[in-house]
Amino acid sequence: MRMKEQESTVRARELGEALRQAMQRAELNGRTLARRLGWSEPKVSSLLNGRHLVSEVDLSSFLALCGVIGAERAELLRLNREQKHSGEYLTTKLRTLASCEEAALAISNYEAQMIPGLLQTPDYMWGLMRRSKFVREENIAPRVDLRIDRQTIFDRTNPPRCTYFIEEAALRSSVGAPDVMSDQLHHLLRMSVRPYINIQVVPSSAGVHAGLCGAFALMRFDHVNPVVYLETSTSNVFIERPESIAIYEAILSDLSRLALSPGESAHRVATIAAEFAGGETDDHD
Repeated sequence: MRMKEQESTVRARELGEALRQAMQRAELNGRTLARRLGWSEPKVSSLLNGRHLVSEVDLSSFLALCGVIGAERAELLRLNREQKHSGEYLTTKLRTLASCEEAALAISNYEAQMIPGLLQTPDYMWGLMRRSKFVREENIAPRVDLRIDRQTIFDRTNPPRCTYFIEEAALRSSVGAPDVMSDQLHHLLRMSVRPYINIQVVPSSAGVHAGLCGAFALMRFDHVNPVVYLETSTSNVFIERPESIAIYEAILSDLSRLALSPGESAHRVATIAAEFAGGETDDHD
């Protein structure tokens, strides 16, 4: 059955990567799999790269040949159904976000109430999740481990260019003991000296602006369209429609105008860190 061509989406790429892993576990390559299924090699390649729709019958044949059964099979069939509806969708799993971050060339993140996840210290993560009404105690450790693992993108040979806009109120909002906040803010200062990380504080004096509608991250990639990620209390939302992306790009432009410069931001962070520590302001400029 001929597949319908489509723009590569987050969901389609996630499905393609999962199918690639299944194929590798079965010790099959694209040529062998195509021959056994009676497909062309370009069809297999397009499926793995998330650039074509595939019928449930075809996908079931692929999975059977790779020995994928049970819960994994059901999950991949679900992914296939959902990836046909690009634009906005929900996922209760964070692996999609981690996959996007790993592939991103650039990440622009705005946070109004907390430190961005990729810049959080473990103690801050624990304090944040313990105060959440939606994370059970036994689920905190796995979530912290995943968040720490996501931070390894900064250790890549070519890490993404990251810009973080953080409301001053988020820097002053206490999560845990004062020493936890002091360490967290000093961690921001240490990260800010990396050439691919830009941290800018949106001062309280900026007043009401478009970003206050909610936190978001806009990720840009090499050969596919940008994606905006929104996190809610119970699930995650990915937005891919160009007209929606344009709105978030406009918000980022506005934030760039309102935010303190990187140097001014470092001084503001250091001042607040000193307040938590009860000491003098450090010189991080």
